[in-house]
Amino acid sequence: EFFIVQGSGESNLGYHPGAYDIALEKAGGIHNYNHIVYSSILPKSAVKINEVPKYEHGAVLESISAEAGKDFKYPKRLTAGLIITKIFKDGNCIGGLVAEYNGTGSKEECEKFLKDNMQDMISRRYGEDVQSEDELYIETIEPKSKFACAMVVLGFSSYKYPVLGIE
Repeated sequence: EFFIVQGSGESNLGYHPGAYDIALEKAGGIHNYNHIVYSSILPKSAVKINEVPKYEHGAVLESISAEAGKDFKYPKRLTAGLIITKIFKDGNCIGGLVAEYNGTGSKEECEKFLKDNMQDMISRRYGEDVQSEDELYIETIEPKSKFACAMVVLGFSSYKYPVLGIE
C-alpha cells in the first residue's frame, strides 16, 4: 500500500530545516518521519490508499519523492511532480513505474517532461507491446521568500520483501 501527499513551503531562515520542513508538514503532516528515498519501481500488487497512516514520532517513511528547491535562493517558481504508471501486457498488470520532476518549469512543462520520460522508461524496459495507465501529481509554488520547497511524496505504508533461497 502507498499514499500520495504534496505540499510546499517557504522560509527566509533556510532550506533545511526551514522551507523543506514546512513543505513536509503541509504535505500531509509527514514532517515527523525519518525519510528514506527509494528508486522508481512499484510492485504489481501496490494499491493506493487515501490517508497517511498513524505513526510513532520518528518512524521511518520509505518513499519515492520529487523535491524542488534545494539548490535555489529566491526562486521565481519551483515545481515538483510524480507520474505513477501501471504497466499492462496482455491485459495483466506486470508492475508500476514512477518518474520524478524537480525543477522550475510550469505545470505544463512538468507534465510533458514526466510523460516523455515515462514513455522512455516503458520502451526501454518492455518495448512497445504494452499498455499503461498514468496518474500525475504536480505541486508548484511562486515564493516570496529566500528559500522554498515544492514536493510530491509517494509514501509506502506496507512492503513486499523478497524471500531468498526458495525456488
